[in-house]
Amino acid sequence: MAEKTDEERVSIWSTGDTERTWLIALAVLFFVSSLALVLWYNWYKITKPDYDAIIAVISIIGSIGLSAITLAFFIIEGVNLMIVPVQKIRAETERYLEKRFQDGQRKGIEQGIEQGLRESILDVLEIRFDLLKTDPLSARIAAIDDLQRLKQLHRAAIQVSSLEAFGHLLDA
Repeated sequence: MAEKTDEERVSIWSTGDTERTWLIALAVLFFVSSLALVLWYNWYKITKPDYDAIIAVISIIGSIGLSAITLAFFIIEGVNLMIVPVQKIRAETERYLEKRFQDGQRKGIEQGIEQGLRESILDVLEIRFDLLKTDPLSARIAAIDDLQRLKQLHRAAIQVSSLEAFGHLLDA
């Protein structure tokens, strides 16, 4: 039988060969250790040829075997049920971090474009009208964070006839 992926494995009934082997091994281990304990505790009853005592020990051994299988079943079931939630949490965390990374990249790109447009506007105004970096108009341009507005102001900086006309456009 082919091994199932962790996404396909939901319960003991859908386990692969490895899990079934572990289930059997745990059941045998629990059964043998419990059997040794029962035999040690009831040794005096077994050494006497008492039919009722032997039947009692055999019924105890049967219930121990059933308990061993049940305990192993719950151990394997618990381990398998833990695998799926942990993997889902890990996958969701990776998706969240990837989204945050992409959002951060997008914001960084937008901020870079805005800063580049601000510098371009100031360069055009400096070249055309000898605008100083200490001019209050420079501070007003630096405070604008709307990308569309910066694009409009860049075109206007290239086309306006005077620095006063650009100031009026900046006020509008």
